[in-house]
Amino acid sequence: MKSDRIKFVITGSQRSGTTLLNLLLNAHSKIEVIDEDQVGFHGERVQVFFDDSQASVVGFKLPMISNEIVTLKKIGAHFILFLMRHPLDVINSMIRLRIKFDHTQPSMRWNELYSNLLMYIGSPKKFLLFFLIKMRLFRNFNLPWYLHPDCIDPEIRNSILSNSTDDKTEGALQVHPLFRERQQFLPIAAKVWYHKNNVLPEYKKQNLSFIPLKYEELLDDPEHFLQSICRYLGISYEENMLLFYQHGKGKSIGNTSNSEDIKKNNHTKWKGNFSNSELKMIKKEVGTTAEKFGYVI
Repeated sequence: MKSDRIKFVITGSQRSGTTLLNLLLNAHSKIEVIDEDQVGFHGERVQVFFDDSQASVVGFKLPMISNEIVTLKKIGAHFILFLMRHPLDVINSMIRLRIKFDHTQPSMRWNELYSNLLMYIGSPKKFLLFFLIKMRLFRNFNLPWYLHPDCIDPEIRNSILSNSTDDKTEGALQVHPLFRERQQFLPIAAKVWYHKNNVLPEYKKQNLSFIPLKYEELLDDPEHFLQSICRYLGISYEENMLLFYQHGKGKSIGNTSNSEDIKKNNHTKWKGNFSNSELKMIKKEVGTTAEKFGYVI
């Protein structure tokens, strides 16, 4: 294995951005980007894939570990590409996106995953442990966001963090159902954006080499956007990257396709989807952090 090979990680709060960046970078002749479902959602097999790859620059799309400082340091990436997007577009996407577990299951909205996963997995305890392992978004770098006091009822949180029985967890779930209606879900979605994007000062504190990237800038001027990334990675820019949809390389999820060009109008989709009171609530939750990145609510 050559000692001068580059390892980087794609993190961030925006899946459309991390997926699209995966596709664009995979079109570069020197880059291979490997998806999270191959290496493990928390990078369990990163080193194995890095050693096996023939590319001189190897990236790993791992948005779920955006807040896992210890894991990021353990992976030992030379660079981190952190994708962000306007909080209102992210929250709107979380509400509208539908996900399927497999072809036998109906598609579900993000806020329906809790109740449906409970039925899908069976045991309430196993269900919560599943999320503890698979969907960690750390707050203060030790608790996943859905167990954070702001996001879930204390009785459920204490149940899963203790050695309580399934019966006790079941009782807590009956009193505090995990399925959330829109008015309950919006504050949670806002807190998710806040917790993820508020991690960048910790990156700096831990001396992680990272570059913050805006999804909107990728849509507005993809060539300049990619040139900046290539300079950061220390490689030359290739125009072929913009033709990623002709190659079909890289895995696409959600509404981002590896066979379609960049959807330049895929921003400000939130307009008309929030009431004034909802906008006021979201601003209260994320406004200060959003303004630091130039996002106005």
